[in-house]
Order: sequence, then structure tokens, then C-alpha cells
Amino acid sequence: MKQTQDLDEIMNLVRSQQEKEKIFISQQEKNLSDMSLGDEDTGGAAIEIEVKILMPEEAVYFDKVYTHSIEYEEAVSQIKELEQLSALQKISPEDMEKKYSTPS
Repeated sequence: MKQTQDLDEIMNLVRSQQEKEKIFISQQEKNLSDMSLGDEDTGGAAIEIEVKILMPEEAVYFDKVYTHSIEYEEAVSQIKELEQLSALQKISPEDMEKKYSTPS
């Protein structure tokens, strides 16, 4: 299975498909407990958001941790487009791990 951190690659694969493929997505927000609380410029405690996308038919797995809100907001707009172009199913991070680790 190919692993990528390039959401554009996922988008291009979905756009090139003839039929809507079932795609799985999980998102998990994590507080960074080892980081200090932010000041007024950071808006509080630092947060990581991990996004995983699995395209079983294409054998492609996207896994990226976003630490900047602007970058994550851009990803969210692409994820919304994915919802329109594919049969996107939101699953828990635990279910994603099971699907990714299970050989097809």
C-alpha cells in the first residue's frame, strides 16, 4: 500500500475515477500536553489534528498531522470536495487502524 502526505494526490485520484469509490476518513484532535499554554498570539494551547484517508481500491493511505490552523482549513475545503466526489465514510481512528492494518 502506498502512503502519502499529499492531499492533492488523493484529490487527483478521486477526480480520475469513473465511479465513486468508497473512501474512509478519520480525524482526531490532540492537545499537546508537553507544550506550554500559548499567549494571545497563539490563542491558547497548541493542538494537533491528525487526518487519515484510506482509498482501499487504489491501495493509497493518506496520513498527516496538521499543527497550523490555516493549513488545516485548506485541507478541510479539500475534504469537503472529496465528500462531493466520492462515497466518503467517516470512521473512528481505531477503525481506521483496523482497516489499514488488515490486508485486502
